[in-house]
Amino acid sequence: MKMRRMVAGLFALCVLLAGCSQEGSSSQADDFAAGTTTYQVDDLQFEVPNAWLEDVQEDGAYYYFYPHTKYDGTEFLMIQFSNLLTEESITSEEAFGGYVDGIVGSADDYQEDHKEIATNGNGEKYGRLDYTFTVSDAPVRVVSGIFDSAHGTVAFALASDSDIHYLEEFLQIIDSVQIVADGDASTDREVILADQIPDEPVSEPEAQEEPEAEPDPEPEPETPSMTTGQYNALKTANRYLDVLPFSYTGLIEQLEYEGYSHEEAVYGADNCGADWYEQALLQAESYLDTMPFSYTGLIEQLEYEGFTHAEAVYGADNCGADWYEQAVLQAERYLELMSFSRQGLIDQLLYEGFTQDQAVYGAEQNGY
Repeated sequence: MKMRRMVAGLFALCVLLAGCSQEGSSSQADDFAAGTTTYQVDDLQFEVPNAWLEDVQEDGAYYYFYPHTKYDGTEFLMIQFSNLLTEESITSEEAFGGYVDGIVGSADDYQEDHKEIATNGNGEKYGRLDYTFTVSDAPVRVVSGIFDSAHGTVAFALASDSDIHYLEEFLQIIDSVQIVADGDASTDREVILADQIPDEPVSEPEAQEEPEAEPDPEPEPETPSMTTGQYNALKTANRYLDVLPFSYTGLIEQLEYEGYSHEEAVYGADNCGADWYEQALLQAESYLDTMPFSYTGLIEQLEYEGFTHAEAVYGADNCGADWYEQAVLQAERYLELMSFSRQGLIDQLLYEGFTQDQAVYGAEQNGY
């Protein structure tokens, strides 16, 4: 059995909406009136109501706040920093279009509600994107604003599995965003996502000596800068890796599918900074979230996706799967489709790559 599947990981909304509901009773109209806290990501400062619950643990490049809400369901603010390795503003038509394309490609049943380049209350330009998509056949509504920062972009997204109730508060947060220089930053602020900001080494000035008279050196050849196509391919590669796992060859194929030349796609994959072993592990975990696999079946599937044998083995070895339990789940799936004799079910599980012991266990746990 072979398949080719991409599991969208857009902003980790599936996980959050499944299990992070917050409850409270305070009125949303009083949230800003009750006071705010100043936060900073990279060189952007902004205000968040004190009444909103701060998630004390950062999840990769994400940070979360939850309003005290009387409404059913989950509504939360997510903040993401992305180091896009680009000098192009997110408010340019091409960059913002690429950002939107990345979301469209990873969101099921994407429906765009609003898109524009806007200016907030402090005169900062940002990309506004409102959209709806589905998670487990349920609609998720997102209102978002994306700003340039010194080392990449910072995205603010208010998401809900019902109606958006805190749009006014969200827009007040967006209006409070401002770029600050190091010397101008408020001392009364909380810096978040600092681990995601790349370090900038500072070199110590060296003592200068009087140079001796020497003949003029031969000019060194200039290092060629990246082409526009390479630059855009690298940006697109990083955006894909923000939401989906890829193999090296899979990423090249995807970039070529987007219209980049082979040379540009290779440049994007070579310079995106991905750890392909970790990408294989993420892909393995995504597969196991959707269907059962045997150990060898998972390795074969990862190799089919373009991972090397060593990368695929790493993914299977480190995904944490209980292969006996995977055999039970696979047997259940087969029995939902057709009838099997005991030996026939065991033989089918063996064909899928399970060991004899695993196959027998899978059959026995399903009543055989």
